[in-house]
Amino acid sequence: MNLRIVAVAAAGLLASPASSRLPEPLPTPIIPLKVDVPQILCLSCTPKENRALEVLNDRGITDKRAQAVILGTIKQESKWKPNVCEGGAITSYRGCTRGGYGLIQWTSINRYNGLGRYAYSTGSTPENFDTQLAYIFNEREWKAVEHVFLTEGLHLHQYENAEYRWIGWGVRGHRHNYTRDYLTRIV
Repeated sequence: MNLRIVAVAAAGLLASPASSRLPEPLPTPIIPLKVDVPQILCLSCTPKENRALEVLNDRGITDKRAQAVILGTIKQESKWKPNVCEGGAITSYRGCTRGGYGLIQWTSINRYNGLGRYAYSTGSTPENFDTQLAYIFNEREWKAVEHVFLTEGLHLHQYENAEYRWIGWGVRGHRHNYTRDYLTRIV
C-alpha cells in the first residue's frame, strides 16, 4: 500500500494542498414525489369506510356526528356490502327480487329502479360501491335532508332524525351503537 502512494507521488499525481479541495457537488434537484396514499379518516376502519368518509368530506359533510350517523346507517343496512340483498344474500342487482338492495337497502320500486338507471347512465353497474355512494346524493330523499348533514354542530339526535327521514328504516337495529362506535374512531 505504501508503494502505491510512493508511486503516485513520484508520478506527480498527488495534488498540492491548495488544489486538493474537491469541487463543490452539483445541487441535487428536488423532484416532487406524489404518492397516492389514501388519507386515514377513521382509525381501524376498512378501506370502504374510509372511502365513504372521503366522499362525505368532499361533499362538505365534515361534522363527526353527521358522518358517524351516515356510516352507522350504512353498516346497519348492508354491513358495507354493495351487492347484498335484504336478508343477507350476496347477489347481483337483478338477482335481488325482494326487499332492499345495496349499501342503504334501496327498497321501494322507485328507489331500486333509480339506482339501476343512475348506474347505467354513468356507465357503471348498480353493484359498484362508488356508484352507490354517488347515487345517494342524487336521490330525492337525500336531497330533502342534506342541509341537516351539512350543518356543523348539531346534536346527534338531529342528525339521526334526518337519517330516519332519508332512509325510512323499519328496524332501528344496531345503528345507534354503530354510530357511537364511529364517533370514537373518526379523526
